[in-house]
Amino acid sequence: MQEHAAKLLSYDLPTVICGDYNVIPTELDAYKPERWVEDALFRPEVRQAFKTLVDQGWTDAIRKLYPTEVIYTFSIISAMLMAVMQV
Repeated sequence: MQEHAAKLLSYDLPTVICGDYNVIPTELDAYKPERWVEDALFRPEVRQAFKTLVDQGWTDAIRKLYPTEVIYTFSIISAMLMAVMQV
């Protein structure tokens, strides 16, 4: 994923990568983050992989708009996916 994302950036064209990344990037992204400490979604290596994408130059849209607000992005994405699957 990281190699493909870097290649997309190299084209210097407006590009969006989106999807369910199965990661809780920060404590601000989960209700009661202490409950997620042992979960794969919250593991340091998973969070680092997401950070690597952001460090390449990609933008985490939620954190760009709301850098310090507690917004449970994991729950929001899960709810959106469930809604789409019911359509």
